[in-house]
Amino acid sequence: MAHDTSTEPDSTLSAAAELIAEKIFQRLTSLGLTKPTWYTPSEAADYLRLNPVTLALWRSKNQGPAYRVAKDSWRTILYHREDLDAFMREPSPRKRGGRS
Repeated sequence: MAHDTSTEPDSTLSAAAELIAEKIFQRLTSLGLTKPTWYTPSEAADYLRLNPVTLALWRSKNQGPAYRVAKDSWRTILYHREDLDAFMREPSPRKRGGRS
């Protein structure tokens, strides 16, 4: 009698799909086509199109986008992409200009 494999998971196919997905991700990453989740202050500044000094100034004044200090080092500051996006969606205060 023939063995019915139609209901068994095909682990070989799953493993091949995972390998292909990983290779595609590696290639996209090598081409700079993927976005990381966590950014250094310099990378965050590039992402926001700001000078890194601006982010440092904001951090010193408890302003700007949320950031985290890495648990492994008190000096490692990281910004999460979702926090940067949320910051950019916040309404900005209007600058007052002109003469009185």
